[in-house]
Amino acid sequence: MSKITIDNKKPDFDITQGKENFEKKGYHVPANEQEFREIMAKKNISVIFISNEIKNVMNWDDDELDEECPDRASKIDKFLGIYNVIYPGNGEKTEETPKTESEESANVYEGLDTEQLTLDEARKFLDANHSKLKKDVNGLIKVKTPPTIYENKAVTANSDFRIQYELENISRSNVLILNDELTVVLAVGKTVKREGRDIITIEKDSIDYDGFKNKVQFNIALLKAENETLTGEIIYKPITLRMQAMKETDRVLCIDFGTSNTTAGSYRIKDEFGYDP
Repeated sequence: MSKITIDNKKPDFDITQGKENFEKKGYHVPANEQEFREIMAKKNISVIFISNEIKNVMNWDDDELDEECPDRASKIDKFLGIYNVIYPGNGEKTEETPKTESEESANVYEGLDTEQLTLDEARKFLDANHSKLKKDVNGLIKVKTPPTIYENKAVTANSDFRIQYELENISRSNVLILNDELTVVLAVGKTVKREGRDIITIEKDSIDYDGFKNKVQFNIALLKAENETLTGEIIYKPITLRMQAMKETDRVLCIDFGTSNTTAGSYRIKDEFGYDP
């Protein structure tokens, strides 16, 4: 995911980030906008990766994306409208630059696009494939959970729920959170790119909020896939995660509208009971 700036410039997006999406369908990475439009117009190539980028920048859920961009062409237009797309050959490197922290933490294996399961479908999937559960005992999955997730709120890219894995053929579209006993799926998320990192996002209707109440021990589970189809193999890792209700207040709310995202903050942060801003 490209870095979002606070000036009037569009955020950059290096189109080589989608290299796997093009090459697995027999296409080269497009060298310019015309080639990008021609390739993305093909019905056999997935638009999931540009859809994820649109939702991340616009802070939309799936319904909002479908309402604003109902077809393939409108998604392509929207993606090109919000990003300054960098194509191969736009810039030259004279020497190799040191890797940033983001690049060091990026996944070696980028994962696969598969159809996302609903919460009910994921629960049936777990029941049918419970014998294929395998614990990550080699430290191949690394997770940084957010300090808190909030009741009745989606987990967005801004929640900074990070995951890194050294596993091949993992479904990016199905990252499950299981209860501590490994018997129930409590949430179905997916990964999006943000500044080179894989971030887990989860829509509201894909979370069983009751399953998180008064508990902190859970498991993150990754699903193996082959030819864009789930194989049934589930690799899991225990995690600690806390959920709480969002506090209500009658205090004044200050909202700063940015060029790409909206940032909100409340007055009286330093002194909760004071009267100064």
